[in-house]
Amino acid sequence: MTAPGSLPPDAEYGAIPFDLFALDHWDYSLPPEEDEQQWNNLVQKYLSLSERERFPWHQWGGQVHPQIPTLTPENVARVLRPHQTAQERIISAYAAPPCYNFVWLRTCYDPALQRQYDELLRASGAGGDLAMGPEWVLDNAARYDFGSERSEIVARLVRRIPSLCDPYRASVEEDYDVYRVEDQESGHESELVRASNRVRLGVCVVDEEAIRKQMVKIFWLGEHGQCLWHNEVAPDMVEAMSGVFKGGFSLEEGVEGFFTVGERG
Repeated sequence: MTAPGSLPPDAEYGAIPFDLFALDHWDYSLPPEEDEQQWNNLVQKYLSLSERERFPWHQWGGQVHPQIPTLTPENVARVLRPHQTAQERIISAYAAPPCYNFVWLRTCYDPALQRQYDELLRASGAGGDLAMGPEWVLDNAARYDFGSERSEIVARLVRRIPSLCDPYRASVEEDYDVYRVEDQESGHESELVRASNRVRLGVCVVDEEAIRKQMVKIFWLGEHGQCLWHNEVAPDMVEAMSGVFKGGFSLEEGVEGFFTVGERG
């Protein structure tokens, strides 16, 4: 659980749009034994909305202690605090533009592969100062032992951090039209281009296969928590990849200089 007072302002309880959605839609009459299922159901419901449909909660997001009736200490203690760590809340807050950070997710914790994992991590620079900082590295067997099935990894990750797929948080509803222009114009383009236009975040996934191959898998997530594209990158390219994407690179451009082409979904 997250200790009170340990969060930066942008990650405080109530500052993230999904916080407000969950507090608004929580059924407080149900027993606490059903809280985890309630959380999971609300994540699914939120991610089923379009970004424009999330505007009622986006417009409040980023404000510390907005004047929302459901944002009470009691509700925060039940609805929000048990379901995310401080690190996950920080990622939720800063996954939004202009950061465009990748998340590093380790899903294999086989002790026999620890040395190979350490080598891969060291080669990637993840957790250091130049690529993804330590706050972007999810490495905890108790939380992230998700196995190697892509759909299971994505589903379990977004249940813990739904805001990974919610980076565009407009303060004016009409701004969402700008985000949709590329989608509308790409009907005649390749699957890669269409996926590139819809990507919201890249996740560097290190499962058993990745460790054995000494490659890093990239899962490219869309606004509804779906994996739009997946490919691989050599670990010694991760640091450079992270830097250029912060500068505005796209998945399509990355294929030309960093990744294997990969495939949809």
